[in-house]
Amino acid sequence: MLFSNFKDTTSLRVTMQQAISTTYKYTSKKENTPTNRGLFHDFRFSLGYDNLQQDGISEAVGSLTVFLHTAGKGASCPYCGHFSHRLHSYYSRHIQDLEVYGHTLELVIKVGKYYCDNVSCPQKIFCEPLSFLARRYGRRSYLVEERIRSISLELTSRKASSLLQLFHITASSSSCLRILQQCGQHNPMHNKSIYVGIDDFAYKKGKDYMSVVVDQMTHMPIALLEDRNGEALDNWLARNPQIQYITRDRGRCFTEAINRIIPGVTQICDRFHLTKNMTDTMIPEIEKMIRQTKQKLKYEYPDRDTASSLILQDIFNMGDVRHREKLKIYRESLNLKMQGMTIEQTAAHLGKKSRYIYKLIHNRRIGAYLNEQQKTALKYVSELATIISAGCITRNILAQK
Repeated sequence: MLFSNFKDTTSLRVTMQQAISTTYKYTSKKENTPTNRGLFHDFRFSLGYDNLQQDGISEAVGSLTVFLHTAGKGASCPYCGHFSHRLHSYYSRHIQDLEVYGHTLELVIKVGKYYCDNVSCPQKIFCEPLSFLARRYGRRSYLVEERIRSISLELTSRKASSLLQLFHITASSSSCLRILQQCGQHNPMHNKSIYVGIDDFAYKKGKDYMSVVVDQMTHMPIALLEDRNGEALDNWLARNPQIQYITRDRGRCFTEAINRIIPGVTQICDRFHLTKNMTDTMIPEIEKMIRQTKQKLKYEYPDRDTASSLILQDIFNMGDVRHREKLKIYRESLNLKMQGMTIEQTAAHLGKKSRYIYKLIHNRRIGAYLNEQQKTALKYVSELATIISAGCITRNILAQK
């Protein structure tokens, strides 16, 4: 039989528990030893931590596995801080470390689980922490994460993932991005720079836009803001009154925020945007002069923004009643979302169900609710508004344009 070599049922039961349970209650941490021996078997690794002791080394093709165990006889509960000696069980934690002699290095550390004797503590069993080596639940050491972070900052995530393989570090492109996203989660409270530049960027193209502030002297980012025309931008400008010069583009959101919060600052714009501002202002005036008539007008022509809003209103009113109603709810839901309302608040305000509002605006653009005539008309809104604001409002002339 398969278990004929066992002398009694006790040894059989212990062996079956060891094969099935991942938290087998070892009698000693020194049972964490490798099964095979190789060239590196007699090597002793010095990790610089007094509470880790080496049990052995296992060598495979291009990889090394170092078996360690913690030397402590107890641990402090991470929830209440109570120190406990009462052991519950052991488990092996696998942590990837930097390469050794061209070999991938994996640390298998046997750590203990302890009972928390503090009656008021909600955590009854806790694991021995390894905060000096890796993050909680982390599979990589701090050194490996720093290597991934430094390379990912210089390259794209895919190229960084390929380059890390040369260092015998396994990290996908998504892992590189996740480690980068942990950087800069909070902006520094104090900033001493007086020369800054501000611009927007797409966190998710066509949907979420954020702002970045750069120190013009060091050319390094100093703040990431959650929006480009909201409370986050206003609060950051209010916390940095020492700023004297701001370089920006022609975005109206930045101009209005700067003039409202710190109106005395000097705003600097590049040549392209200065030329663009000048042409956008002069061309409509020149067109009015060309088309002006000696007859006195009975009414004033609308400006470009007013003409655009009137044209858009007529375009959105195209189609049947059901189509117009759905498009109206979609536009109102987007406006309420931009004002900071949640899905539930938006649904309550419009008298609709939350699930209906979620399906209506989640990952949907306005083009999904427009018919072909509306899509065609939207292409000419800007041009029509310019022509109408210049004094041309007859259909025959508009068709010729």
